[in-house]
Amino acid sequence: MLLFENIQLALNGLRANKMRAVLTMLGIIIGIGSVIAIMTVAGSMTNSITTSMQSMGANNITVSLTQKKRQRLHRGCADAHVPPNHSRRGRTC
Repeated sequence: MLLFENIQLALNGLRANKMRAVLTMLGIIIGIGSVIAIMTVAGSMTNSITTSMQSMGANNITVSLTQKKRQRLHRGCADAHVPPNHSRRGRTC
């Protein structure tokens, strides 16, 4: 009996708030459709890149990340490579 009552209560709620139910369904449909579209585009791009790399003869590609040293900008210095308290053309940074 509890299951039947829950279903009846849910249907009554949908009938009472038709616009909210339609907008909720529309949001779910658009969300699922966009996820499917993104996954399809990503899969086709992966296949396209793999095919073009294989046609060039590149079977193994290694990607490595390195961190660059940041240059510190000093107050009033136009040249970042001039250390502070050193003059360039008579000016002190």
